[in-house]
Amino acid sequence: MTLQLPPDFSGPVEIGRGRFGVVYRVRQDGIGRWIALKSLPASARKEAEAEARSMASIGLSVLPTIHGVLIHKRRVFVAEEWLQGPSLADILELGPLEETPFEWAAAICEGLASLHAAGLSHGDLKPANILCTIDGRIRLVDLGFAHHRDSHAKIHAGTPAYLAPELGSDGLTDPHAADLWALGIVLHELLCGVRPSAQEIQRGLPRLRKDQTAEWAELVAPLLASTPSQRPSARDVAGRIRMLQANGSPSPRHLELAKRLFAQKMAASLHRAALIAMKASKPEQAFAFLSEALEHDCDHAPSIELLPRIDFAPPSRNRMKLGISLGLALSVGLVSLFLLTRNKPSPNGSRIAPVLTREDSGIRLESAPTLPPSQDYDLPLRDDSHAGERSLGSVVLEGFPAGSRLQAGDTRASLTGAATQRLSLPIGRQRIDITHEGKLLHSEFHELVAFQTLVLRPDRAGKDSQ
Repeated sequence: MTLQLPPDFSGPVEIGRGRFGVVYRVRQDGIGRWIALKSLPASARKEAEAEARSMASIGLSVLPTIHGVLIHKRRVFVAEEWLQGPSLADILELGPLEETPFEWAAAICEGLASLHAAGLSHGDLKPANILCTIDGRIRLVDLGFAHHRDSHAKIHAGTPAYLAPELGSDGLTDPHAADLWALGIVLHELLCGVRPSAQEIQRGLPRLRKDQTAEWAELVAPLLASTPSQRPSARDVAGRIRMLQANGSPSPRHLELAKRLFAQKMAASLHRAALIAMKASKPEQAFAFLSEALEHDCDHAPSIELLPRIDFAPPSRNRMKLGISLGLALSVGLVSLFLLTRNKPSPNGSRIAPVLTREDSGIRLESAPTLPPSQDYDLPLRDDSHAGERSLGSVVLEGFPAGSRLQAGDTRASLTGAATQRLSLPIGRQRIDITHEGKLLHSEFHELVAFQTLVLRPDRAGKDSQ
């Protein structure tokens, strides 16, 4: 099913998927910012609005900022802050960390403690709902099962592997205790690399790593107590971690891991979005997605391989006959217009030459003045430092005399005395005129393509350009 975004949002890139919906990174065009947009079925409207109200009412820094809830085309959309970073689940999929992430463990406890202090529980605490941002912070997301402690609501939802044992058919009146059990599972998984087995929970002895002492086992075991009232608060656990680990700043190695993993995941997400755009005959959007993917991960092989396959021509075979007819008619029109206007002076004394430009609606005809030899050229020749701009094509000029003047669309340049010179011009079809002392050395339409080089040489001895 095609995604239909609410007005003022564009460029969707899927960055997450859960049991109830999909999360996209989109651009809010009205104010020019990137946000996360969660798409849910209409049946989830009540839960989405409750989650948004809970998060907006307490305004904690550990939670993403909520921008609003929208209803569009029988879908519910929750707009919130886009958090740049992988989830803890993404990190744990790589295997046990070389260093125990003490700072992440403390930050998770402190985040949950602030949530509990505001009278709210999370309801579905697990690694997939914990983000490790590239600036070193821990953020808790997806409070779809959150409850206020004084609401006396029964809990029947969550992720089975992280549900407290007292959660049965009768539910539970204290959701904070269930959060603490889930915290014990998460800490065991974070510190030891795996979730605890039933036997380990009964023994109260989690697996220890070489860089951990028995004091770390004493942190996790009480959280997995079968009696809810015996579980310590998240604030107490955070304080004990800080006492054991004096350095409270994130490890540089862990920060680098989060940044690298986020870049790889974003590149993969943007590559998938480019494939969708190409299938929908949107080559410009596909090119933009792939360009951003390579900005995140310059070695992302799928994006590098896909980039040359972007076809800016209409791909639909059903429109082939119509396209041929329109192309022939356009060609005849262009030739006629060129012959009529080639020697016709404009009010400022310059000649008018047809220029082709590509727009979303196709190809249109414009008129652009070619400069007379006596007019000053206002743009210097661009150097190789512009070759990396993805919207430009590279042009190499060989054999043109010093003082020659170039015009391509709105770009004007004076050539130096070098035998071979390089400059960058906007990609697309355009006419390139090169003159020297009133003589026209080159005048032809060229198709400039990104990442390709066009070589131009004088194609005539020169004739009077007036």
